[in-house]
Amino acid sequence: MNVAIIGAGATGLCCARHLKSFPNEFAAVRVFEQSSHVGGTWVYSDRADTDKRDEHGLPLCSSMYRSLKTNLPIEIMKFPGFPFDPNLSNSFVSHEEVLRYLQEYAKHYKLYQYIQFHTLVEHVIPVVPPGTVTLTPLEKRSKGWRVMTRNLKTNKVVEENFDAVMICNGHFSTPWLPSLKGMDSFPGLVMHSHSYRDPAPFKDHRSVLVIGAASSGADISVELSAAVESVYLSSTHKPLSSPLPDNVHQVPGVLEVKGDLVCFSNGEECRIESILFCSGYKYHCNFIKGTECGVLVETKRIHPLYKHILNPFLPTMAFIGVNFKILPFHLFDFQVRWVLTVWRGQQMLPSVEEMVDSSERDYEQRLARGIPPQHAHMLKGPMQWEYISDLCTLGKMEPHDPAVESLFEENSKHRTANLMHYRENRYKMISKDEWICLSRPSQC
Repeated sequence: MNVAIIGAGATGLCCARHLKSFPNEFAAVRVFEQSSHVGGTWVYSDRADTDKRDEHGLPLCSSMYRSLKTNLPIEIMKFPGFPFDPNLSNSFVSHEEVLRYLQEYAKHYKLYQYIQFHTLVEHVIPVVPPGTVTLTPLEKRSKGWRVMTRNLKTNKVVEENFDAVMICNGHFSTPWLPSLKGMDSFPGLVMHSHSYRDPAPFKDHRSVLVIGAASSGADISVELSAAVESVYLSSTHKPLSSPLPDNVHQVPGVLEVKGDLVCFSNGEECRIESILFCSGYKYHCNFIKGTECGVLVETKRIHPLYKHILNPFLPTMAFIGVNFKILPFHLFDFQVRWVLTVWRGQQMLPSVEEMVDSSERDYEQRLARGIPPQHAHMLKGPMQWEYISDLCTLGKMEPHDPAVESLFEENSKHRTANLMHYRENRYKMISKDEWICLSRPSQC
């Protein structure tokens, strides 16, 4: 099989690393990367404004802010079998260290030889033999994939055919903004966290409203508290239980904006000088047009996808890493290895109808449990471990180490209870079943 990989971030590198392990089955591996470097969203850029573009006129991909540190300890954030630098003294590291880790991963597995930089994928479409009747089901018509790319230096367009395609373009680069009544009337600074780099644009502001209290929203609110008079952290969910700086005030969801007056769902009102949206991102695959590939890429959902990965109609198309609230590199590795068990003929897939039904059933069960539609690919809490176990069972793979799951859950508890200080904890993996905390017992 000849395989095209779209993107040289963490997921794309993971795909290339495992594909190259089977040179007899995967004769050619090509990674298309529009930038000049590996690392994807972990490549920091000071060019924060989304109206600005990279050197090729394309929107910036990185959503890193200058002070960002991982919210997961490196002892479990790593790819299986490839640890972070053992000389690192902290369990929670900067984005620079994560990028360095991915660069070392690419060097160690000799992946650079497969990467075609400065190459934009413009169109991916199933190859349909001439004379094929259009009414024939897609899965019976397609004979692989036609991938159209453009060299961003020469502007040369090339079309090539591949037997399989792995979509690894990430989902933390295209901001999603909620629709708020009266938002057009707001006169102050409005920014999405994708464009946030440091508190400088907000310095000396009297009041900043941060909309969204997940990881980025909470961390950025704490950072902003040192630069502004008051931070209002808005969430439609229950308030954070962790202590916060005295000038960070938790408020419910926004009901309406009336100029600089923001009205909240509990009836409270507040004068706001600037608004920072930490409202997440949307899926974006502009090289897939409509449903011509058999799947639909919506703002918050890609469907149908069997096991959140495979196109049921054409299972030689795999989406890696669309899930969130996860242990990312760890999960990516299991997803890639599961796909290869399918493509190498080690497991038989269900029928097209059964795979589509499985995808829809997963979505409907989420809705029935009260999970909102925009969380179609969320794997929070035990959902992640059940999902990985399912992949391991289907692909006859070794299960993940119990210590990884245990430390992930322990870290989540500490983050919830002590947002401002949990990164001071230091850990060490002792075995597949055990880890220890190297910090003071009172911290761990």
